[in-house]
Amino acid sequence: MLRPGLKARARDFTPLPSYDGEDARPRQREEWRQLKRASVPITCLMLLILFAHDLYAYMALCSGLFRARLTGGDARQVLIVGTQSAGTTHAFEALEGLGYEVAHENS
Repeated sequence: MLRPGLKARARDFTPLPSYDGEDARPRQREEWRQLKRASVPITCLMLLILFAHDLYAYMALCSGLFRARLTGGDARQVLIVGTQSAGTTHAFEALEGLGYEVAHENS
């Protein structure tokens, strides 16, 4: 730790230790480059998946091609959330029995 007012000199810093006794900085730089190279395709794949999901949601719900168009103020937007054995199946069946368009996810 440097005291205030002192400037650091190159000789004040020791090389990072390595198992083979050499400076580990070049190896760490290469590992970082490999990590960056690997992260670009993974990021692109995730963005593609998210885009595909959003495109599907738009086409299925908002485009009007497959069903009646769903708008922001539409009364059909209902989400029932609960844990297992919380009664979501019963709520689903009750709403479906009333004639509402409802879907239930089973995990």
